[in-house]
Amino acid sequence: MVSSDGRTNPMSRNVLRGFDKDAFAAARKAARMSRGDVARLADTTAATIRNWEIGAVSPQIDFLARATKALNIQVGDVVVTDPEQRFLSDYRCLVGLTQPQLGKVCGLTTTTITRIERGEIALTDKIQTALAEALGISGEQVNRAYLKAKRRPPGTPA
Repeated sequence: MVSSDGRTNPMSRNVLRGFDKDAFAAARKAARMSRGDVARLADTTAATIRNWEIGAVSPQIDFLARATKALNIQVGDVVVTDPEQRFLSDYRCLVGLTQPQLGKVCGLTTTTITRIERGEIALTDKIQTALAEALGISGEQVNRAYLKAKRRPPGTPA
């Protein structure tokens, strides 16, 4: 994908649902780390960390996972979603995985993970079991999250 300024963007990213910029900033301050310290340890830039904290951009889950590791906190400490309203993508983010990473763990393609997260293809028992194991949740939680995506109103992101 090529952006309007001519740069190549290898992948589009969705907004990270539930990211709490204030909780992230508070965790960084509690750890007595500068934005530069977190950026260095997360392999990103201080400007990126600043942009997360002021709400200018939403973090990419792989970068956020590295940042939370540097802060010695869990992704769930700064990504807050109602457990009753979680989609599979929310569970994936809570363990700090991108779709390609989850696919690799489960032996599935990124396209299959995307389509399952959107409720576009059937959730087989085999896939449900693999997802439950990879996400550290029950098969029933996988099924409920999948059905939320499958039954969501048109135009609603999963």
